[in-house]
Amino acid sequence: MAEEEDEAGALWRSVGWDVWGRPDGPWRGGVTSTSRYLMGGRFLASGRNIEAESWLTRAAEAGHPGAFFRLALVCLRTGRPGEALEMLVDATDRGHKDADRILGAWDDCHEESVSADDGFEHVRDAVAEPQDPAFAAEVAHLVAGLWRQT
Repeated sequence: MAEEEDEAGALWRSVGWDVWGRPDGPWRGGVTSTSRYLMGGRFLASGRNIEAESWLTRAAEAGHPGAFFRLALVCLRTGRPGEALEMLVDATDRGHKDADRILGAWDDCHEESVSADDGFEHVRDAVAEPQDPAFAAEVAHLVAGLWRQT
């Protein structure tokens, strides 16, 4: 177990810090789900969405909040916006603040019936201080693009 924790810690340091990549996180699956989350992030960063989805799905099955958020990005990149919004809800339900801010901005736009351009800006700007600095801006930008389509 200590060896797994050392490997997860090394992986975490090598891919860059974010709130959800801690090997000692409180989600089920601990080190294993975190390692899967981090591997998924590596593939996501290189545009390898199929591999990213495989790793992130396994982390999400253990309830990893960050995995749901990053799966939303995979869904957005691969033309599955409905699934992406579901993943953002799942991430929010597990305490992911970026997902919560993005969905909150989306809801604000619907409630206030804002224009496509104003809605795009509002949703995109929802993650000024992200928990997942590697991917939050892209998720927000792609969700904001969905606002323009509504």
